[in-house]
Amino acid sequence: MKTLAIGNEKGGVGKTSTAGNLSYALMLQGYRVLMVDNDPQGSLTDWYHKEDLSFELADFFSSRDNLSNFILPIRERLDLVPTAKGGDLREYAETKLYRDRFAHLDLVKAAELLRYDFLIFDLNPNLSTLERSAIAASNEILLALEPEYFAYEGVHGFIKQLHRIREENRSDVILNKIVLSNKNESFRGHKYYTDQLSKQDLTVYQIPQDRKVAECLEVSQSIHEYAPKSKAAAAYNNLAKGLVYGRKETVQSR
Repeated sequence: MKTLAIGNEKGGVGKTSTAGNLSYALMLQGYRVLMVDNDPQGSLTDWYHKEDLSFELADFFSSRDNLSNFILPIRERLDLVPTAKGGDLREYAETKLYRDRFAHLDLVKAAELLRYDFLIFDLNPNLSTLERSAIAASNEILLALEPEYFAYEGVHGFIKQLHRIREENRSDVILNKIVLSNKNESFRGHKYYTDQLSKQDLTVYQIPQDRKVAECLEVSQSIHEYAPKSKAAAAYNNLAKGLVYGRKETVQSR
């Protein structure tokens, strides 16, 4: 099983959209995927599951009961460990997680026993104990960005933090991919910062600007269900192929 964390210290850069749509794209390729809403805001859960919850991620951490008791089926081969907005995850992270360093690693091991192919953490826009624990338990982190100055400047700082997480947790998590959302080729600034990011020793996957990416969240659908022929859907498919095969294809932005 491959474990991915989708993160950035900055909010509003497409983390949740990437987590949900990438998970769906991997499911379309025949893989069993477990999404984990590791954000106390519960945005990923609110996207795919509008009903009230009887359990959430914090309950698994507190009990360590069978993980299958804390999983919501979303689509065929696509499941979710949810988090309720205003639920218990933030309190658990602030009061107990510092004494429970292997909480996320235990979740990963439990998911492996359930024979998932991919586990994807949607992270809170922060690098607190909650995010660091999930990153340390992952094989790889995808850095979610938008093509702007502060995003470009923040890459080096994030990499430094990642080195610390590796050392503190004896983790082998890698960072070699950037997911650049809301790219518009007609904006000169977008092209400039995309070119600058491409000069880093990182593979840049571009998600073209498309209002349908935001609209699909409102109707509890992936971009593949809401707009299957869109360039954004093709871009998420390309990202999924890059994770599976190590292959990156060109998807033109508009």
